[in-house]
Amino acid sequence: MITELTTNTLGRDFVVGDLHGCLNELHQLLEHIRFDCQKDRLIAVGDLIDRGTHSLECLRLIEKPWFFSVLGNHEKLLIDYMCAGEGEQQDEMARKWCAVGGEWFFALDNSLRHQCYRNAVALPWAILIGTGHYHYCVIHAELPPEMNRLEDFLAGLQAADPLMQKSCLSGRRRYRAKYCVPIAGISYVLCGHTPGERNRELGNMYNLDYGAFTIAEHGALCLFELGINRRYLLRKDGLFEQNFGAVCR
Repeated sequence: MITELTTNTLGRDFVVGDLHGCLNELHQLLEHIRFDCQKDRLIAVGDLIDRGTHSLECLRLIEKPWFFSVLGNHEKLLIDYMCAGEGEQQDEMARKWCAVGGEWFFALDNSLRHQCYRNAVALPWAILIGTGHYHYCVIHAELPPEMNRLEDFLAGLQAADPLMQKSCLSGRRRYRAKYCVPIAGISYVLCGHTPGERNRELGNMYNLDYGAFTIAEHGALCLFELGINRRYLLRKDGLFEQNFGAVCR
């Protein structure tokens, strides 16, 4: 599923990097930018859950009319667990998920688990949005390096191409190759999945994952304001604002 949002004629649009349960940090950023939930919209790059302390609350943001998100690989773990039949396969999925921060889910009652599943399974692969002179595509991870036309990539997702889906949820081949060829058919692709400072800007693909769940050490939570291409970073030493430029590093 690909979601296309209509132009926001009332307020501003922002994209947030991987939340991973960091709800309090998100509220700090939204307060800083004076986010107005009656006019503004927030779009997430996926991985709302796991590792942080408020996974359930972050996943339930999907129920807010001003909040949107694409599917991340951590939400896919939730979906796969809930779709697996009871037995060794599901038990193995549970162990795999808990190893990357999914313990919170197994403390929930059955009703809340199913509510989480309904929220996660409704998430699209990609969100398209236009703001001002720019057009953006929000996904979780990346386009594969052999794919440089957004139209072809989205068609592959719609056709359930396993290579496109894997790249969209967990790909890192473009990142590792430092592949800077711009993606045609879009102003910017905004994504997450891979924290750290290396290869953050590859052509017109920007990675907004700074490792929010490690803010106490060296991570940060990032907001990106559409239209003016400005990022807001919450770190342990304060809140910083920077312009994003399409520079290959």
